[in-house]
Amino acid sequence: FSANALFFKFAVDEAGLFGSDAFAAKCASRELLSLNELVVQDTPNLHHAMGATIAIAGKRLSVSSRLPLGTGSLCYGSADAGKTVFGLTDLPAEKDRVAVTTAAAALNLKEHTVNGKVLNFAGDVEGHVSHDSRFYLLDLARTFPPEEPMSPIHSSPSSSSSAKGAYPRLFSPPGASTRITSAPMSPMSLPAHAMLSFASST
Repeated sequence: FSANALFFKFAVDEAGLFGSDAFAAKCASRELLSLNELVVQDTPNLHHAMGATIAIAGKRLSVSSRLPLGTGSLCYGSADAGKTVFGLTDLPAEKDRVAVTTAAAALNLKEHTVNGKVLNFAGDVEGHVSHDSRFYLLDLARTFPPEEPMSPIHSSPSSSSSAKGAYPRLFSPPGASTRITSAPMSPMSLPAHAMLSFASST
């Protein structure tokens, strides 16, 4: 829900995408962790919504500032589980392409493809151009690479698929940095549940 130019979202697994409310809450925390890392990087021409995560009564509430975005603002990543993907070449300005590649390199993320489109962040990390021509990265929960995403050890007791439980189990800084490996690490192109659905087309 929205109020006073802020967007509020309870981290619950109503759609069954995460495997449990606990995993949904963890993803909310991952969103804030990734946002913090990008803010620290302070990449020129790369913008973000202000955000916070509140723990209350055993639940987690995400709060972010509303942005001046409209229909057709998406120009990077995917908002429909990989059915439609926008890559680096779809970004409207060179400064936006430089911003994405610079930020990804600073986080040691490897360039990869999703449905033939070149991306530096995970496929469901979205890039939008606002009404004032600023480029924003949103939905940052899976910025960092996953740990063995299809391993049964990552499944939730309430999940019917180990893939769902894999969603929040990602490396944290500096786990994805050169302190662990000198080679860039690739974020999983899409959430595990989407990868299963679209494996034949990716």
